[in-house]
Amino acid sequence: MNIDVPTHLEPEEILWEGELEQLGETFRGGEGTARIALGKIRWWRAADALTGQTGEVWNKPVGNRDYTLVRLSCTLYPPPQKNDRYQEVRLHAAMTPLRGRGDITAYTLFPERITSVREGTFSLKLTPQLKFVNAIDAKLGEAGVDIPYPYALPVVQAFGQGQRQVEWRFTHQADHPLIGDLTTFLVADAPAGSNGFWLQLRLGAEVQTRLGPIMLGTSQIPAQKVGQAIR
Repeated sequence: MNIDVPTHLEPEEILWEGELEQLGETFRGGEGTARIALGKIRWWRAADALTGQTGEVWNKPVGNRDYTLVRLSCTLYPPPQKNDRYQEVRLHAAMTPLRGRGDITAYTLFPERITSVREGTFSLKLTPQLKFVNAIDAKLGEAGVDIPYPYALPVVQAFGQGQRQVEWRFTHQADHPLIGDLTTFLVADAPAGSNGFWLQLRLGAEVQTRLGPIMLGTSQIPAQKVGQAIR
């Protein structure tokens, strides 16, 4: 099973692309804007992914739950003004059942917390316990889903494990500006036999301009354009 991390979103992989709207009471000059692309959400049933890798039937952590590996991706294009920069970027995901009131939460998240830029490429592994680990830190011979991660990871903090709504906050570092592609993963935890869920994306950004910081986001974009049904 091919679980990849995109280094560039091709047109057919884009869920939504456009300029972020200015939000709140921040400065509203004519220059403050930024363009981003949200990638189409990709997902794999954990049972299929792990059984395919091990050749054996995978045992769920909790028998009456279904687990889905979900990949979220976005691209931050350079701000139009030369000296503007992304100071902080927040990628938010909310999960709601397609039918009924099923309790759908994030079982695990990646990345969770990175306090300094992680240089180079590495291989991520999703273990049978549904934990994300660096492949070199995994137990020798341990089964799992390998996910090659092709670029350095910026400073980031995740919020919302065990909840319906999760968020990753990426922070600017002088030597490693926030720009280009970002990819995150979560394992969604849903009642067994559920009919799937809707995953709603939002992206917010603080952009530092020559006249001060401005807040931008996708909150004005119609929900159906920045969300997908996960079945």
